[in-house]
Amino acid sequence: ASALAKSSMVPVCYRNKPEDVFAAMEMGSRLGMSAMQSLQNIAPINGKPSVYGDDFLGVIRAFPDFAGLDEDNAEKALAQGFGRCKMRRRSRDGSIEEVEQRVTVDAAKKAGWWGKAGPWTTTPGRMLQWRARAWAGRDLFADRLCGIGMAEEAMDCVVEATATVVDM
Repeated sequence: ASALAKSSMVPVCYRNKPEDVFAAMEMGSRLGMSAMQSLQNIAPINGKPSVYGDDFLGVIRAFPDFAGLDEDNAEKALAQGFGRCKMRRRSRDGSIEEVEQRVTVDAAKKAGWWGKAGPWTTTPGRMLQWRARAWAGRDLFADRLCGIGMAEEAMDCVVEATATVVDM
């Protein structure tokens, strides 16, 4: 971790932070990722590890009980006004469990994402697609994802500063 933290081959957020490098590699190992894959695809956002959207699906597809995916691409999501993702998982008894999630433009507007600077402005169809994917993935594979979510989703969370005062 110390050597990698000194390397120019890791994202800036990990440079000279061996503890963060170690934490990312540990989280990645729980998800089946190599050390370098972890460092390239796990982002610390608001103190919580998150996987970038393009690798989130890769992580899920690598699970042995993953049984399929049906989702609308970004262009279709934008044209129809919602992103849709259906994932399937093989249960221990061999049956298939299925979850489908949809994220609409109206829901994105209500949440304050739609038109927000960044990917919601530059690639809104992809964000609808990825948000539906994140919800379906976390619903169906919560046990396998170890609490990790999609980075693009975590970036949209508003973090409120809180302080606890303890009277001794």
